[in-house]
Amino acid sequence: MKKIFILPAMLLICGILSAQTFQFGPKAGINVSNFQNGDYENNTLLGFHLGGFLNLSAGKFFAIQPEVLFSTQGSKIDDVRSSYKELRANYLNIPVLAQLKTNGGLYLETGPQAGLLLTAKKDDQSAKDLYKSLDWSWVFGLGFRSNIGFGLDARYNLGLTKIGDKINAVEPNAKNSVIQIGLFFAIGPH
Repeated sequence: MKKIFILPAMLLICGILSAQTFQFGPKAGINVSNFQNGDYENNTLLGFHLGGFLNLSAGKFFAIQPEVLFSTQGSKIDDVRSSYKELRANYLNIPVLAQLKTNGGLYLETGPQAGLLLTAKKDDQSAKDLYKSLDWSWVFGLGFRSNIGFGLDARYNLGLTKIGDKINAVEPNAKNSVIQIGLFFAIGPH
């Protein structure tokens, strides 16, 4: 009886392992960032992201894609009550995304992202001590990967945690909100 289950299980595992492929490569693009739930009126700030990814496919229609990205984020403050006019922060973002792919190269993706704060400025002064050192987000996106590996993606990073806790320093209720549009090149079997 055990042999009846072991043989199909072994065939299934071998099939899954042989269907797995991986690709890796560079990616870069622009960020349009802002704060959500902030106490001040604010406006978008342009920035960029730059890094790399590893795409682990399990069959034709599913993949897991971890990434490491340097990302510039922040907001312009348009409120007269504020003593500063711009908040900028540099993060090392590490998203881990689940992708649902189609035969034509289109895909949808979603997953968590951890952002490690590298630097922060309030206007032209250092403000790293006002920010939390870890920023959690949830990523929603879509993209297209061509047969030769070039691709384009668009994402929204929804901030889940407050950027800072210090009252009257960094907006106490603000969370990061980032739209990203990027280009990438996938190296590996297509």
